Amino acid sequence: MTAKEYLSQIKKADWRIEQKRQEIKRLTEQATSTTKEIKASIRSQGVKDKLGDIVVKLADLKKIYTAELNNLVELKEKIIREIEQLEDSRYSLLLYLRYVSHKDWGEIAKEMNYSERGIYKLHGHALLKFSEVCSKVQ
Repeated sequence: MTAKEYLSQIKKADWRIEQKRQEIKRLTEQATSTTKEIKASIRSQGVKDKLGDIVVKLADLKKIYTAELNNLVELKEKIIREIEQLEDSRYSLLLYLRYVSHKDWGEIAKEMNYSERGIYKLHGHALLKFSEVCSKVQ
C-alpha cells in the first residue's frame, strides 16, 4: 500500500463512520415509531412479543455498529498520530489538511501560502517522508 492509499483510509473511514451514525439514528427512529404502533396494537390485539423482538434486534445492531464505529475511529486516530510524527511541520500540516480535513489543493495552497504547484511538490516530499516514518506504508 502506498502512502497516499494508506492516508486515504481516513476519508473512507470518515464516510463509513457517518454511514454507521446515520444507520443507528435511522434504526432508533424506526424503533420509536414502531413502538408507538405496537403500543396501539397491544391495546387492541394484545401483541407483546413484537416489541421485544424489535428492541432486541435494535440493541444487537447498535452493538455491532458501535464496535465498527470504534474500530474506524481508532484507525483514524492512529493515522493522525503517524502524521504528527513527521519532523517537518509543513509536511504534517499539508498531510493533515489534505487527508484529515479533506481540503482541496487550492485551499491548502492558500492556507500554507504556497502556489498550487508548490503544494503538489511539497506533497510529494511529504509522502516520501511519511513512507519512511510509517511502517505500514511500502
